[in-house]
Amino acid sequence: MAAGFDLSAYACAHPPRHLWRVTHPGSQSRRDDATLDLVAADGARALASEADVKTAVRDHVVGLNRRPSCFLSAFADEHHARRWAKQRAGPDYAIVLLEIDTALLTPDALVFALRGLAGRLGISCPYADDEFLILRRIPIQAQVRETDLAEMLGKGAKSLPLPPAPAPSGAAALTPAAAAAAAASDRAAAHFTVPRWTP
Repeated sequence: MAAGFDLSAYACAHPPRHLWRVTHPGSQSRRDDATLDLVAADGARALASEADVKTAVRDHVVGLNRRPSCFLSAFADEHHARRWAKQRAGPDYAIVLLEIDTALLTPDALVFALRGLAGRLGISCPYADDEFLILRRIPIQAQVRETDLAEMLGKGAKSLPLPPAPAPSGAAALTPAAAAAAAASDRAAAHFTVPRWTP
C-alpha cells in the first residue's frame, strides 16, 4: 500500500452483526477448496489509494463492466436478500443464501457500507440502501447458515448450519465425530458451484 493510505478508514467501524449474501451461478466469488472460505473473483487486487478504491467500487457496481471484483456483496436486510434470490430463480435452483456473522470475520475482511462509500467517492449507486461490501473473502467460520432456494420457495429443502472449518494440516488422527464433521465439510464443498458474478 502507498505510505499513509489507510483503507480501514473507509470501512464500517461497527457493521451490522448479521449480513446475508446470495450466491448463484453468476456470482463473482468462488469456494476455496482448502479452507472453504468464499473468495472474491479478484482476491489479490491492491487498494493502495483512494483512486484504487474508487475504481474497484465502480467496477463492482457497474454490472456491464464485468471486471473481476475484490468485493463480495451482502445485504443487511434478510427479507431483501431473499427477494433478490427468488428473482434469480432458475430451473436448477442453484442459489444459496448465506448468513454471515460479521463478528467472526477476520480483521482483513473489511466491511464497507456501499451507500456511504459510494457517496464519499462520488459514485452514483441508487440501489445501495442496505448493501454492504466485504473485502476479498468471507471465512468459513463467519458463514453461520446456508439456505437453498428450494427452501425459500417452500419446496421442502432445509437450511443447515455450515460445517466447521477443516483441521489444519498435520493435525492428529480424527475422532469418529471429527471424521463425520470432515465428511460433512466435504459434502458442503461439493454442494457449492463456482459462482461468477453478483453485483
